[in-house]
Amino acid sequence: AAAEGGADVEVLDSAGRQVIHSAALEDLAVLEREMLSIGSYYIHKYEAATSVAGAGGGGSGGAVEQMQADRCGVLLDLLAAEVWFNAEKCNLLEVYLEIYEHTADPVERSDLAQRVTDVIALRPRLDLEDAYFTDSYTAALCALKARTALLRSCLARQLRAERAVALAASAAVGRVPQRSTPSPEREPEAPSSSALASSVAAAWGGFSGTPG
Repeated sequence: AAAEGGADVEVLDSAGRQVIHSAALEDLAVLEREMLSIGSYYIHKYEAATSVAGAGGGGSGGAVEQMQADRCGVLLDLLAAEVWFNAEKCNLLEVYLEIYEHTADPVERSDLAQRVTDVIALRPRLDLEDAYFTDSYTAALCALKARTALLRSCLARQLRAERAVALAASAAVGRVPQRSTPSPEREPEAPSSSALASSVAAAWGGFSGTPG
């Protein structure tokens, strides 16, 4: 259930009380360890590169890593990236669940259930050659946005076609008078990849793009 204002998500039991499942706490602990690993890797990479550059090849003693990265800033970037990434996963899952509700075939329902599980376990693919992780998260966000828009468009078209068929079948057997199919609601247009990249990049505008 969404909290007042629509910004938070709450899990409620049958009595309406807020609950946190133990599995959610375990998943959070795993995610926190992964975020620490990601942040540590890029901090180490940045500080190693800047230390070597500052040493100017003046021996091994001058190449010792210096604490130059803003660790709190890196952590803030990671938290923001994870919030946006998981929010986009929720949007995609909502579309899959709506498709699941409209599906009657057992085999297809099983396939959709597996797809839902795959989306829940989805993680961004990090490019370890990049200087920072923001580009990898931006690419993952763009992919999720495009996938969600495409599925919503397909779902709207399918529902519209099924309503037209049902209306025609009802009119053919005389249950309702023949009438023209009502004009469908305009289905959402899938944004272009460039528009998606621009919108996500604008969201990252407050970040420097490097750990420093």
